[in-house]
Amino acid sequence: MLVMGSPILGMNFSLSSLILNKEGLFRKVWIPCGLSERIFLTDDMTKILELIEVDFDEYNEKQGPDAYNLLVNSPYYDLEPIIGYPKNNSKAIVEFRAYLINNKIAQVFPPKRVRTERIEAILGIELRDRVDEIKNTLTVFHKERSKKYQGVLILPFLGDYDKRDFSTDMPIFYNSFDSDYEFKKFIVDNTTEEIAKKFLEVKNQ
Repeated sequence: MLVMGSPILGMNFSLSSLILNKEGLFRKVWIPCGLSERIFLTDDMTKILELIEVDFDEYNEKQGPDAYNLLVNSPYYDLEPIIGYPKNNSKAIVEFRAYLINNKIAQVFPPKRVRTERIEAILGIELRDRVDEIKNTLTVFHKERSKKYQGVLILPFLGDYDKRDFSTDMPIFYNSFDSDYEFKKFIVDNTTEEIAKKFLEVKNQ
């Protein structure tokens, strides 16, 4: 059965603030204002399935009902979202949903969520501090961007720069960062004057 990019696995991981796609497993970090970032965790399929107590070799060689049974018996798999999901969705979810309903299979125990401490133990990484750091950066960015960075705020610090080029140069400035998060972190960590200086450096490259 498919692991990377699997809708039936991805839906369940999303309940634990995790994102599973074809690139691997990520931790989603978000704050109430709507800003979010994701942390890459692993692309090791064995470890991904270990997080929900499913054996990779066993799951990988099975198809259909045989693979479904492994998920049904996992203490980290929540059946309710699958059963209640609309039928006009991905083929994998539709088939799993039909299997559960036709066989009258329901959750027999409260499902567990994949907590940070479990991720750290199985993947051998330190995640909690990284999550806290990103949350803090996103929170400060949300509060400060209207004061320090709203595009036109840096214009007074650009000297004889031709302001007619601003709308064209701004996307180039943004894309000079490795990621959206690195851009936000730069805005948080620097003054408006420093932001303007960096803008001009990118412009003159």
